[in-house]
Amino acid sequence: MGSLRRVIQLLTVIAVFALPSLQYVAPASASDIGSYAFQRIWNRTDQPVQTHAVNRTWMWGPQPFTNVIVEPYVEGNVAGQTGVRRVQYFDKSRMEITDSTADPSSDWYVTNGLLAKEMITGQMQVGNNAYVDYGPAQINVAGDENDPNAPTYATFGKLMNFGALPDGWVITQTVDRQGKVGNDQSAADFDVTAGHYVAATKHDIASVFWDFMNASGPVYDGYQTADAKLFSNPFFATGLPITEAYWTTVNVGGTPHRVLVQAFERRILTYTPSNPDGWKVEAGNVGRHYYEWRYGSDAADALGTSAVTASKDINGNWVFLGQVKNNANVSYSNVSVTVKLMSATNDVVATKSAYLDFSTLPGGTVLPFRVWFDSGPSYDHVETSVTGNLDPTAPQSALTVVMTTASFLASGDYHIQATIQNTSDKPVSRPSYVVTLFSSTGSIEDYSSGFVTMGTLQPGETRVVDVTFYSPPHDFGWFRTIAGD
Repeated sequence: MGSLRRVIQLLTVIAVFALPSLQYVAPASASDIGSYAFQRIWNRTDQPVQTHAVNRTWMWGPQPFTNVIVEPYVEGNVAGQTGVRRVQYFDKSRMEITDSTADPSSDWYVTNGLLAKEMITGQMQVGNNAYVDYGPAQINVAGDENDPNAPTYATFGKLMNFGALPDGWVITQTVDRQGKVGNDQSAADFDVTAGHYVAATKHDIASVFWDFMNASGPVYDGYQTADAKLFSNPFFATGLPITEAYWTTVNVGGTPHRVLVQAFERRILTYTPSNPDGWKVEAGNVGRHYYEWRYGSDAADALGTSAVTASKDINGNWVFLGQVKNNANVSYSNVSVTVKLMSATNDVVATKSAYLDFSTLPGGTVLPFRVWFDSGPSYDHVETSVTGNLDPTAPQSALTVVMTTASFLASGDYHIQATIQNTSDKPVSRPSYVVTLFSSTGSIEDYSSGFVTMGTLQPGETRVVDVTFYSPPHDFGWFRTIAGD
């Protein structure tokens, strides 16, 4: 039911058997660039890298790793919807359109999120003057994710108020994971100097980074590849510096490397003298890190299936039952399951997809699915996958399951009654439910979904949902009732 809305609460009445462990399946390993304006920005610097017209570092990454989504932003305007903005995440950053009514030809129509600053300060920006305290990110700014000695974004928060080096001074200062600043005179051999002072933030940009921010090279202008400035404004991609540059040591593939690191509002820039030309200066994976900080480490591959069973109905059609879990801490919308029937030689025999009964799947929530294959074709094995759109603006549901009773009828059928209440202070139109019946081994026997009421459920009002499962096995394990709006 595409019109069914948000899930809020799961009530397990009898839970004597644990479900099998879940295998999470990524919605997609990569996504298409979902905006012409985003595509234009990406094309300029990264299309020549992808087509091997130039040997240099990515500024965004090979492709985005999310679809275009909307995120809360007080002053945002997306196609008339206020309070949100349109964004898409890349390895190196996030592209965003805050006001879709602005002039699309402006250099600042697409902006580049202040992701590094937010992770360093712990203040997630949700408006021009509105912030949510998330706490500084305990994520390594460079190198291997599991390097226990690399500096983190939280490390750089301790460095924001340190004074600038004088212009022209050779940079030999160091920093460790704890934020302790030291000095390594051997770093003078690299001849990196304090290259450009920015009065607005009282920090000096390292010479290698200032050269990179003002570099020219092959760019794609929408028609052809030609030499030009990588950025019309040197601060477009990076923002302003918010710390000085520091030498540190990080593991890359388990091998220690000496790296110069500097934090900017929008990026982390690194300089690795041992890297080949074109890759000595790189932009850190701030987009990936920020997404993990904001949505959780499992958000990019949160959706997975489990408890999948196959049976034939009286008409000879295959019926696949299973469940989808959202392992992230943020909602997904328009979640669908695809089941592929595969031959012994791994060829696709048939493919069918089905949307979940609720249009939104909140973080940590499980919903059942059912997929039919007419005529029951023969197959060797099954592959399942899940797709959905990240929906961080999805509100919490107003509905709560407050009481459930269940019993076998004389006919052998199983009858469940669930009392559902609107526990919010606003009316809910056409609230809905899902009741799932599990076997003693944790697989899904059957499920039923529908509307609590076709009308409106007022604040504090309750409705009773009656569900009957016909002739289920008497050794079933448990059931679960979910209500959504």
